[in-house]
Amino acid sequence: MSAFNGLAEVLLKLSERMSEAADGVSFAFGQVVRGEGLTVQLESRLLLPSDVLVLTDPVIESVEPILDENDRPTGVYNVLDNLSIGDRVLLAKIQGGQYYVILSKCYAVESDSV
Repeated sequence: MSAFNGLAEVLLKLSERMSEAADGVSFAFGQVVRGEGLTVQLESRLLLPSDVLVLTDPVIESVEPILDENDRPTGVYNVLDNLSIGDRVLLAKIQGGQYYVILSKCYAVESDSV
């Protein structure tokens, strides 16, 4: 009977993960609280560090190569002149909240707050 319970638990966890994946994308508003080492704070006060943020063209000024000691490109980094501390942004939450895509800056009336 314990083998059955173990299988049931595995199937339940698999079902939960599939359900989370099927939820798709949800949207959130946030505010840039740190420009260097980009950090965004959601309305819920959750802080999102740069390693969970995915950037799109509307928020990137330019893309610059990272060069090794022989001037060969080893990667790229984004120049974020389009985002400043205090900017409001629209984010899409993907993969159950593991990543957030910054879609655009937001402009709202003064009565709106994050």
